[in-house]
Amino acid sequence: MVNNKFVLPVIIACSLGPLSASAQPSYGSKVIGNYRFPDTLYSLMEEGIKIPVYLINNGTVSEKEKAAGNRYVRIGTVTLFVDGNKLGLREVEVQESGNGIRLSKEMSTLLQGIDNKKFNDQMQIPVKPGTAFQLDQKKMRLLLTLSQDDYGVQLRPREVDIDAPESDDLSGTFTYNLGAYHTRSGYGSNWTSGYLNARSWTSMGASHLLIDGSGYVNKDSHETQMNAIMLERDYQGMRYAAGLLSGWAMQSVASVSGISGGEVYGVSVGNQANSRKRDNTLSLTPIVLYFPSSGEARIRRDGQLIGIQRFDVGNHELDTSQLPYGIYTVEIEVVNGGRTVSRNIYTVNKPFSNNISQSLRWQLWGGVYNRDKAIINVEKYRKHKKSDDNTYYYDYDTHHKDTMSLVGASFGKRSGMLDWSASTYMMREQMVGEFWGSLNLSSYMSLNSQSMAASDGTWRANYGANMRLPWNIGSVWYTHEKLSSGRFLDLYENNGNTWGATFNLPSFGLPSAGNLSLTRQEDKAYHYKRYQVDFSQGIYAGRYGSARLRLGLSRYEYLNDEEKDRYVMLDFSIPIGNTVSVGVTHNRDSGTALNVNASRQFDGDYLKSASANIAKAFSSNEGQRDISGGGSVNFDTPWNSNILSVQSGTSKGWNATLTSSGSLGWSKEAFAAGRGTESAGVIVDTGLQGDDALTLKLNGRKEKLKGGKTWVSLPAYQNYDLEVMNSETGTESYDIGSNARRHITVYPGNTVVMKPSVKKIVTLFGRLVDEHGQPIGATQIKNHVGITRTEQDGRFVIDVDKNNPILSIATPDDSLCELRLDIESNRGALWLGDITCDKGNYVWQETNGMMERDNEKAIRS
Repeated sequence: MVNNKFVLPVIIACSLGPLSASAQPSYGSKVIGNYRFPDTLYSLMEEGIKIPVYLINNGTVSEKEKAAGNRYVRIGTVTLFVDGNKLGLREVEVQESGNGIRLSKEMSTLLQGIDNKKFNDQMQIPVKPGTAFQLDQKKMRLLLTLSQDDYGVQLRPREVDIDAPESDDLSGTFTYNLGAYHTRSGYGSNWTSGYLNARSWTSMGASHLLIDGSGYVNKDSHETQMNAIMLERDYQGMRYAAGLLSGWAMQSVASVSGISGGEVYGVSVGNQANSRKRDNTLSLTPIVLYFPSSGEARIRRDGQLIGIQRFDVGNHELDTSQLPYGIYTVEIEVVNGGRTVSRNIYTVNKPFSNNISQSLRWQLWGGVYNRDKAIINVEKYRKHKKSDDNTYYYDYDTHHKDTMSLVGASFGKRSGMLDWSASTYMMREQMVGEFWGSLNLSSYMSLNSQSMAASDGTWRANYGANMRLPWNIGSVWYTHEKLSSGRFLDLYENNGNTWGATFNLPSFGLPSAGNLSLTRQEDKAYHYKRYQVDFSQGIYAGRYGSARLRLGLSRYEYLNDEEKDRYVMLDFSIPIGNTVSVGVTHNRDSGTALNVNASRQFDGDYLKSASANIAKAFSSNEGQRDISGGGSVNFDTPWNSNILSVQSGTSKGWNATLTSSGSLGWSKEAFAAGRGTESAGVIVDTGLQGDDALTLKLNGRKEKLKGGKTWVSLPAYQNYDLEVMNSETGTESYDIGSNARRHITVYPGNTVVMKPSVKKIVTLFGRLVDEHGQPIGATQIKNHVGITRTEQDGRFVIDVDKNNPILSIATPDDSLCELRLDIESNRGALWLGDITCDKGNYVWQETNGMMERDNEKAIRS
């Protein structure tokens, strides 16, 4: 086959043209149908020549655009051949990826079937009714006209499996979170309480072992609890797990509120997996637009233009990732050359925090459930029976266990506007079913419901509604909860409701609109009511900061008791990271008090923020002093994050609280500790020392790297792009070579080690002169991290490795001069002044074509 990409157009332009009915063929050419082909081209066509295939944009293309060539879109190539004085086609190659055009499966199949087919008397090759190939003899190309049904559409995947793990080597992570407080009362008594939660993940690729435990210390007791010992593999959309989970941790498997306390020994399998990611930036319902020719889509919401996207000919999915979240309608115009081809209304369905898939999610699980034995408290039960026949009260025997079988299944799906999940499970002979659903009626209104029913008589009915008010003036919500316990499930009853509202009030010329919120909460089972009203209004915003007024009123009723609180606060924000609040509060116990609070944010590596508060009581029903206060500080170390707070009250007592969290990662290559409590991470080993600092760019955000090894804690089941680069604020400069960039995928327990090649460099400025002080130009100077040539006046600039500060200078007699520099104490850049090569600096000479060492030992300055 002959490739005629450059020769063929010349032959065509010079030799081809349509024949009239009376025309006679000239010497050296052949006629096929209405086309005359020179003998040279005809001989090429006997072997087969490739010509381009173009789609014809019809209908909306103006004459001006036709003249500009916008009527045709190239989609591939085809081989044109001649056989027995007949033209034919074979080897149709459609290139869809390069131009954004996608053909339907039916049309692609038909085009692939165009093999060794001949042109008919009308010089066409039919593909399907109404569609045929035709030859453009002037430009020697094949033309094809398609209808809307002939185009396909490439939909963006809503669910994507993450990549395989970085490696299958053994590695692990460990995280902890602890908190403790010590209280000393004004009466001399004191007590201490605290907790510690620790988690360990040991992994080999996508499989890992999780060990999760907690410890609790109170005044007179201490207790430990194992939350999980579980083997898990979550890969390519399927999750397999086996081991122990506490009753609390079972909520991570499915909605199983009937399981409280105790522990479960079992297994689970299903496609409710973290390794399959749902792209919630896309509308759940794709919006597909047809473009009869290349053009643009203009997107309007409530009459406002919110986006413009351009597409080529064919069917295309609108990129809804660029549109706001929510459920709303948009009007989309398809425009070509200033003309509106179509205008239609579509619905964008983008819930902000929705993880439910349009495909069915399922999980099967079961094992053995072990809990403390629950015994009905008959006295409480009989007393309560007077008002409610469906409520049972339990006492617990912690010395005896109630062991039973457990088997269950859970499901979840998005069906149109309804998101739902359901679980059904059996404990011993008791059946339990749970359901959760959320109905998104519109962008302004949603309903939700949660229910449970068990064969022992336990049932729960929770429902609620959320409504966003028009014109962005606020929102209103309502929820109702009721649970009645039976004789097997040991659950606490409730019977209450909550309603609330927020309103954005007119600003009346002030810097910002006022915000008013109202909340009412009631529970008939526990006989309490809460009311709260809050109002805030910006009163100043300018170059000196901002000021905001806050007012609040709350009331709490319990049985026949009532308590009211009130506050007035004025907040000042100073544009240097400081906030000061001054206000008055009042409640029944502490009376009226003047409160002053101040806080400051810091940008340092260790100290993050500090705050202090002081209160002056004017009247109080209790307490031994009228001034109280305290402070807190948020600080980091290279290994963890901490918050320390000390407060005093109106009595002579005080209280101190400390919280701390941190993590570490390990592998066969390295070990490091740091801040963060995620289940995976990366160790960046730069080989630097002390306070030397670099920057790690991680998916666009920047992390500081300090010293030799830095541990960066990362959420699992994610992809990350890493790049080690120079710090923007550091005084040192570094040459960062190989292994500075990396793309990784981490699963729980994965610790990835990144070892970039890093050399500390100093930029040297100087002038090379000879022994007489005359400048030496056009001379090469190099170091193993930099190379340069001197200017005519001898000046040069070069980067030098600080740990190997040697300059190698080429000399006119083919010798090499080496100068060792003392730059250990210098940072960033250094002016050397005039430098010269003395005899003692020559380390070798070239004599008679041979490299020989100088007899004289090299003396390096």
